[in-house]
Amino acid sequence: MYENLKAEIVRAGMSNSEMAAAVGLKYATMWRLLSGKQPFRLSQMTAIQRELEGRNDATYSLDYLFWDGDENGEGQSDQGAHDGSVRPD
Repeated sequence: MYENLKAEIVRAGMSNSEMAAAVGLKYATMWRLLSGKQPFRLSQMTAIQRELEGRNDATYSLDYLFWDGDENGEGQSDQGAHDGSVRPD
């Protein structure tokens, strides 16, 4: 789950605990998020995106970073695609 995100964290030369600290999360929370046991909040996603963009001198879409490997719905319209897995703040 979240293979792109994990790869970009490594590319940034960071451990998961370092990423957690950089975006103001506890390591246990980061572990639950990366393992899919807890849904990401939009604010967490954008904080991680900004941290990675700054460290890797790159631009990432949230779709790329937080793709979970599920091909269901690929090529379909986005209508009704939001199932509440990302909670707005």
